[in-house]
Amino acid sequence: MASLVLFSHAFPLTGRSEPITQLTGGITGGAIAVVGFFFISGFLVTLSWLRLKSPLKFVVHRIFRIWPALLIALVFGALLGVFVSEADSPAAWASAWHYIAGNLPLVMGIQFHIEGAFVNNPNTGINGSLWTLEWELFCYIALCILGVLGGLSGRIRPFFTTIGIMLAIHQIASYDLTYFRDSVEIALILFTFALGALSYFIHDRFGGITLVVVLFSLSALSFLLSGDLKLIVPVFVISGVIAFISFAAWLPDGDARNDTSYGIYIYAFPVQQWVVWFYPECGPYENMFIAFPIVYLLALLSWRYVEKPMILQAKLLFKRGKADEEVPG
Repeated sequence: MASLVLFSHAFPLTGRSEPITQLTGGITGGAIAVVGFFFISGFLVTLSWLRLKSPLKFVVHRIFRIWPALLIALVFGALLGVFVSEADSPAAWASAWHYIAGNLPLVMGIQFHIEGAFVNNPNTGINGSLWTLEWELFCYIALCILGVLGGLSGRIRPFFTTIGIMLAIHQIASYDLTYFRDSVEIALILFTFALGALSYFIHDRFGGITLVVVLFSLSALSFLLSGDLKLIVPVFVISGVIAFISFAAWLPDGDARNDTSYGIYIYAFPVQQWVVWFYPECGPYENMFIAFPIVYLLALLSWRYVEKPMILQAKLLFKRGKADEEVPG
């Protein structure tokens, strides 16, 4: 899915229209991937909360998982922006500093531009993928609060909590999108994270096959019903496909020794922007061909020398045993 984001962005970044939208009736490959991210994140981060059993441990693990790699990626994007900037050097460096300092907290709104950078590209942003991280953090905070209040404990309460949140998001979005910055996409990914959390409890209680059946049944039901419910059909379909691949397909177990997904996601956009700047005549497939090896190498380095050591450091900080190890997510 991280690679699908790279594929999807290659088209608008080179001034082309994306072919996936023609197959899906307007849904981009990037949107499909982001929905998938939030479904998986809702599932795994809920699992993380229940395993850690401590707000402090949960917060520390989230910080160590997200921010070290993000800081390095922001510095990379800032230096790249200064390198290609057509503005005078002091203005470019000042803008680069604001880019890093403004984006690192993930609570001040995402800053996409550095003065003078990529001004001749079809898109002038440094890293257009960062916007989802702000809402990922929002979901972490909401999950932690619900956990502290007891909404995720017990046998029945988690089902009522997660279903109630999904219904609330749907109803609020249907009534007034201003609560979601006038963005259907933001409402959908928050809904999807809650669905991921609900899916964890279904899987834990009834098993993976039941989860797959439930998700595809919800896909069919929401499609048959009229009104705004049809907007969430893709959410249930994408989540159902992920659940099927994870729990029902006859596939070998995954290997997360080199988890490059986060690195691919946070490095793809700036590298693809650089390719367009360096080679303005490139088409989307040339952009992917040139960018992907660079992005994968950066992601691999990020995993081995930043992300994985930080995950291990978070475990060592609390002297946790192997029995309750956290899954990367």
